[in-house]
Amino acid sequence: MLAVQVGGVVPLDGVLLSESAASDESSLTGESMYAQKSRGDTILSGSVALTSLKYNASTIACESSYQQIIKLTQAARNSKAPVVKLANKISLPFTFLALLIALLAWFFLVIFRDLLRCSFWLRRVHY
Repeated sequence: MLAVQVGGVVPLDGVLLSESAASDESSLTGESMYAQKSRGDTILSGSVALTSLKYNASTIACESSYQQIIKLTQAARNSKAPVVKLANKISLPFTFLALLIALLAWFFLVIFRDLLRCSFWLRRVHY
């Protein structure tokens, strides 16, 4: 049997022994409202006790809901999404292609600068 005081964090998942209790599970579920619990309800590890409560632990620390969230977060951090892999594969050739096009455009403007100026003024005269 474990006891958690007001404001304490529930260390392990378990089954509530107290008649009633309130816990803030927002760190686990994202809900802004606190959870009202009664005898026999499940208490999740990582939730904050808003009232003092007593409960029996039903899992060990490495199998608690809080630990599962930590494991999922680490797995997500260490893996890359398929879109990110594709973007990483395409970005290098795309960058070189964009630079090549810009360089060719610059050479074209430098080489044909006089011709472009002449044709511009000729068009202005005809309009």
